[in-house]
Amino acid sequence: MTTVVVVTCGLPASGKSSLAKWLVSSSCPASILEIGCVEFDKVEDSLVLQQSSVSESATTDYSREIWKKSRAKSMEAFRQTLFQVPANDNTTHAKQQEDPAAAAVTRIIILDDNFHLRSMRREVLRICQEFIVASSLDDTNNPKVYFVTLWVDTPKEICLQRNQTRARKVSPDVIERMSHSLEPPGRDHWEKCYLHIHPGEDGDTTQPSKTTVLDFITHECILQGHEPVAPPPPPVDLEQLEAERRKTRENWLQIWDQRLRTWVGKVPQISRNDTNQANKARKQVLQRLRQYLQQQQRQTDVEELPDGSQISEWFLAAMKVSWSEDQVQAFHTAVLQEVVEDAIQK
Repeated sequence: MTTVVVVTCGLPASGKSSLAKWLVSSSCPASILEIGCVEFDKVEDSLVLQQSSVSESATTDYSREIWKKSRAKSMEAFRQTLFQVPANDNTTHAKQQEDPAAAAVTRIIILDDNFHLRSMRREVLRICQEFIVASSLDDTNNPKVYFVTLWVDTPKEICLQRNQTRARKVSPDVIERMSHSLEPPGRDHWEKCYLHIHPGEDGDTTQPSKTTVLDFITHECILQGHEPVAPPPPPVDLEQLEAERRKTRENWLQIWDQRLRTWVGKVPQISRNDTNQANKARKQVLQRLRQYLQQQQRQTDVEELPDGSQISEWFLAAMKVSWSEDQVQAFHTAVLQEVVEDAIQK
C-alpha cells in the first residue's frame, strides 16, 4: 500500500480549500482506492457551534482555545484515517505487482489548513512515521508513505481582497502576521517533495494547472525519485551516551598524562637542573585538566578543552623556572611537534 499525504500551505483565502475540494472530486487513476480530506476549518467551526449552543455569551470570534482543540481533533482524525487500511488494498497490491507504474498510489489523504509553520508540517510527518513503525510489525504489509506539500503562494493583497467577500472571514491582522511568519517548504530533506503553486492572471486559476497538481501527487512525487517517509531514528540511550562521554574524558586524560610524562623527559635536554620542577609541574597540570573535565560533567560554563599550546604554557608556568627565550622556544618546538605527530598518527 502506497499513501500520499498532502498538506496545503498558504495564507487564508489563498485558494487552498478550493484546490483540495477539486482534488477530492477529480477523476483519479483507477488504482487509487481512497482519496480523503481533513478540513481543519470545518472541525473548528463545529467546535464554535458547540460552544455557542452551551453558552449564550459565546461568540464566533477567533478563540485560541478552540483553535488548539480543533487542531488536536483534526490531527486525530488524520491519524485514524491513515491507520485505517482500505478494504481493497490486496487487490491493488496485485495490480501493482503487474504494473508498478500504473498503480503506484493506493490512496491520497489531504490535510487542508494553512500549515504556514514548519513545525506544523513536522507534526504531520511524525504521525506518518508512527504509521510506518506500527505497520512494520506486520510482515505481510510493507506500506509506503510519501509526504507532499502544496504551497499555494497567493499574494497577500489578493488574499485580503478575497477575505472581504468570504462567508468565513478572518481578521486582516491574521493574514498580515501570517504573511511574515510563513516558512516555505523545501528547506529540510523530509519536505523536498513540494509543488509551488501561483495564482493565474485572473487570480482564480492556478499555475501550474490543477491537472498538473493531480499528476504531481499521483505520479511525479514518486517517479522523480523522492524518498518515502523514513521511520524515526532510534531513541537515544542517555545512560549509554553518558558512559561513552565518560570513557572519552578518561581516555583524553590518560593521553595527556602520558604526554606530560614525555615532556618531563624532554626538560633535561634543555636544563638538567629542572627535572624535579618539571615532575611537580606535570602533577599540577594534570590536576587542572581533571578539574576541567569535572566542570564539563557538571555542565557549567566551560569553554572548549585546552589545546597543546595552552597546556604547554601551563606546564612552563607551573615549573616556575627562569629560562631564556631560546630555552622556552626549544621546549615549545619539541612538545608541539610531538602533539602534531600524534594527531597525524590518529
